[in-house]
Amino acid sequence: MALPQGPKVPSVLQLLSYTVRPLQFLDACAKQYGEIFTVKLAGYGQFVIVSNTKLVEEIFAADPAVAHSGEANDTLFRPALGARSVLLLDEKPHARQRKLLLPPLHGDRMRAYLTTIRETTFDVIDRWPTSQVVTIDESMREITLRVILQTVFGVNDKEQFQVLTDLIQDMLAETVTPFVLLGPLIPERLRHWSPRWARFLQNVDQLRARLGEIISRSRSSPDLAKRSDVLAILLQARDEDGQPMDDEEICDELMTLLLAGHDTSAAALSWAVREILASRSALRRIVDEVAPAQRSDFSAAELARLEYLDAAVKEALRLRTVVPLVLRLLKAPLSLGPWELPAGARVAPCMHLVHHRSDLYPDPAVFRPERFFERKYGPSEWFPFGGGNRRCLGMAFSLYEMKVLLSTLFSSLELKLVGEATARPTRRGVLLTPKGGTKVVVLARSRPSATSTKHSEPKQTASSAMAS
Repeated sequence: MALPQGPKVPSVLQLLSYTVRPLQFLDACAKQYGEIFTVKLAGYGQFVIVSNTKLVEEIFAADPAVAHSGEANDTLFRPALGARSVLLLDEKPHARQRKLLLPPLHGDRMRAYLTTIRETTFDVIDRWPTSQVVTIDESMREITLRVILQTVFGVNDKEQFQVLTDLIQDMLAETVTPFVLLGPLIPERLRHWSPRWARFLQNVDQLRARLGEIISRSRSSPDLAKRSDVLAILLQARDEDGQPMDDEEICDELMTLLLAGHDTSAAALSWAVREILASRSALRRIVDEVAPAQRSDFSAAELARLEYLDAAVKEALRLRTVVPLVLRLLKAPLSLGPWELPAGARVAPCMHLVHHRSDLYPDPAVFRPERFFERKYGPSEWFPFGGGNRRCLGMAFSLYEMKVLLSTLFSSLELKLVGEATARPTRRGVLLTPKGGTKVVVLARSRPSATSTKHSEPKQTASSAMAS
């Protein structure tokens, strides 16, 4: 069975190209080879990259026993997430974990986090000075981390909060290099010689040990049933056989929610703020629409009515890809259009290429939220959170968090973008973030300083992202 055509250069050079300039690499391949092509990435294998929406739909609908997502991601993420993370499981074990994890990240339980997200946002942006340049990326990471520690881990104790923050920041500091993708080129038996790798594994072990203590204490907490955080809900959850999750499973899932929902959401928010500020028409409509968010009693029902902001979030996620590929490892041959793909091949729907198809998105390089009012996009046409039975569990939470944060931000501050309206994507580990960060100036504040507002969150003492 022959694979679709693709670049002929050595696999090491292809991996380097995908590591250093991923979008340009994918664009060049698509221009030369079309809607389906094969790349060879040293240390990972062969990837069949797909941007035909009908074929993407077929991949998302493939039998989970044939198309493994967990195994496809295992090489890169197991050291951090653990073997029982829902991201790395397949078939029945994956279905079990997904069913247990879904309830606290959707519906009324998710909407109960509105106040936490708003107050955390106020607390951080109130530290931004007026009339000075602020690089917001670190602030976005601070907000999303604080939100996760409270809504997912149930952490409110200041000392415990700071210990976890330090451990998480130390761990992530070892992964922000773009060359983390080159890790599989180093034989596992030799990786311990790398100081960066050794520090990363040590930080992971320390963080997991701390999470183990939190899980153990929470199990015996007398108010467990009254808590609304995700950890408390998982501790009380039971599968179809009436069995609870054990400590190792819960620890792996907490690590997954942390790593999938912290830096990823922060990168998406940085891109969204940049694109909104660069579009005068979009900014004007958003500022007008989010005016009710200035009130302290702003509600989840009012948030749901912010339709233009919702479209702007979706458009930012379309235009600015944070992770460009969705992976499946074939455990058996798969018919895909005219192709018969062999077992062992990796199939990768490419959200970047699909999201920039001019037949789907006219003027695809332009930020234009209105397009989401003009037509409805299907799950194989807009899929920044993946698709099929592997669509990101945190999708609803992430979209909700982005809307709450952005409505709070644009109803509170008058901002001006500093520098170029466009920015070249650069790697932050596996993610694509704005090169140099998103820089803004606070021109005015349209609400009283939040120092007069009661905050329930512990103060974050990590360094801020203010740059003058």
